Amino acid sequence: MAAPSEQQEAFPPLKNNLILRAARGETVERVPVWIMRQAGRYLEEFREFRKLHEFFEICQNPELACEVTLQPIRRFELDAAIIFSDILVVPQALGMHVDMLPGEGPVFKDPLKEPDDMKKLFFDVDVRQVLDYVFAAITVTRHRLEGKCPLIGFSGAPWTLMSYMIEGSGSSTQAKAKAWLYRHPESSHKLLKNLARVITEYLFEQVRAGAQMLQVFESHAGVLNHELFCKFAMPYLKLIAAGVRNRLRDANFPCVPMVSRVVAVHAGQEQGCSGMRGTLTSDLDLAMSALELGFAVLLQRSVLIVKELPTNWVAVDGNWRGHVSTCVHPQLRPCCDW
Repeated sequence: MAAPSEQQEAFPPLKNNLILRAARGETVERVPVWIMRQAGRYLEEFREFRKLHEFFEICQNPELACEVTLQPIRRFELDAAIIFSDILVVPQALGMHVDMLPGEGPVFKDPLKEPDDMKKLFFDVDVRQVLDYVFAAITVTRHRLEGKCPLIGFSGAPWTLMSYMIEGSGSSTQAKAKAWLYRHPESSHKLLKNLARVITEYLFEQVRAGAQMLQVFESHAGVLNHELFCKFAMPYLKLIAAGVRNRLRDANFPCVPMVSRVVAVHAGQEQGCSGMRGTLTSDLDLAMSALELGFAVLLQRSVLIVKELPTNWVAVDGNWRGHVSTCVHPQLRPCCDW
C-alpha cells in the first residue's frame, strides 16, 4: 500500500464535505443526509443484485461491495456513502464461522458457550491481511465516488460483537451474553479488551485505505442498564477512540471524525468518551442532552426510505450544528432476505 501522503493525494478531490463538518460540530448550511447499508438493501437494484450473489460473497469481493455501496449514491443526492460490509466480518476474522441465512439473519455455527471457548479465537490476527477485502473495497470505492461525497468506514463495538458471538444469532434480550457479564466478569473484560484492540486496528486500516469518517455501532446497548453500560461498554468505546486517534497520529494521518452510534442507551450516562462523538438514534428522546449521554452528541435523525428524499432540511436561521439525517429501516418495506 502507498505511503499515507501518497495514498491520500491519489484520491479525487472531495467536492462535498458537509457531513464531515457536521460531525466535527461545525455550523453547516443544512442537515447532511446519508443512507445506512440496512436501508440501502431495500432498494430494488440491490434486491436484484442479491438474487445473483450471496451476502458475504458481496462483502468479500471488493468490486461487488463497491457496486452496492454506489447504488444509493446513483439514486439520491446524498452527502456520504458507507462501505458495504458487515460488523460480523470481525468475528469471522477471529476464526468464527458466520452465515447470513434468508429470513433469519446472521447465524454462528459454533458460538461461545464458556470462557474456555475463547481459546479458539485468533486474537493475534493480522487484520490488514485477513480483512484486506474490506480495505480494497474502500480504496476502489473512494476512486469511483470521484469526490462526490465522503466515504464512511465502520465496525461493530465490542459489546455488540461479543453479544453476537455468544448468542449465536440475533436476540432481543441478549440473555446469554448478559449472563456472561454476571457469571464471568473477568473473562468478559478479557474478550471485550481483545475485541477493542482488533477493532482499533481494523478502523485504522480503513482510514489508511481511504475512509474519511468512522462509525462504531453499539447496536445492543439498549439491553444494558446504566451500571452494565458504564462497566462493559463505555470503557471500550473510549479505548477505541483513543487507540484510533493514536494510531493515526503515529502514522502521520490527520484524525478523521469518529461517531459512536449507541442505540437505545439509558438516560443518565455520566461517563465521557473523549475523541468520539455519540449518536442519539430515533430510539432515544431527542431532547436528551449531551450531558446526560456523557459525551458530545451528534443528532442522527432516522427517516423513512421513500421514492425521494426530503429537501426541506434547511434551518430557518441557517445555523444547523451537529445534526445528520440517516435513512434507516422503512416502516413499510418489501420482504427482504439478508
